Amino acid sequence: HAGGLAFRYSRLYVAKTSYGVISFDVLNPILKGDEWQIDQIDSYNLAAAIEDPTKKVFSFLDIDWTNNKLLSGVYATYSAQHNGTRFPAVHSWGFVNEVPVTQDVEEHLKIQNEYSSRYRNLQGVARYGSTWYYSQSHNKHSIRREIEGGTSSAIVHCDKGLEDLHITSTGNYLMGLTEHTGHKIVFQIDLRNL
Repeated sequence: HAGGLAFRYSRLYVAKTSYGVISFDVLNPILKGDEWQIDQIDSYNLAAAIEDPTKKVFSFLDIDWTNNKLLSGVYATYSAQHNGTRFPAVHSWGFVNEVPVTQDVEEHLKIQNEYSSRYRNLQGVARYGSTWYYSQSHNKHSIRREIEGGTSSAIVHCDKGLEDLHITSTGNYLMGLTEHTGHKIVFQIDLRNL
């Protein structure tokens, strides 16, 4: 199952749910019949570097431009899953020559119990500098902005099924999409005006 997408320079990274990430070369598309295709370059078993088996899930991706990291996250509802209770998680992975590496993986959030509802139904995450953005679905219906060591607040409310978030390399715009049938929306938020 392919989860989220992230673009970085000439590569497209795709989350592969229980494995990690696969990457594609976007600069050299190939015409096959009536369709353009891009070749898979490599795959990265990032799940092998995560100890907790309930967090070996790749639901969404983004690029943390200011820290030169690939962000990955786990969607979870706090309900009992087939592999036990799962809590949301966000990991960051360093890059070496455009390859995400496991040597400096870092876990963020570190939620240990179901009462930490602040990140329930996490669908996407983006980071720029010391500011994080989280999209949440179901009963949360919001995009939250959280400054490390500081405030946390909802900046957008939307009940159309918020999904992945992406932030531009300049940090000026936050982009995302919704998933509900009949209400699929691609949106952009100008962060300079918040």
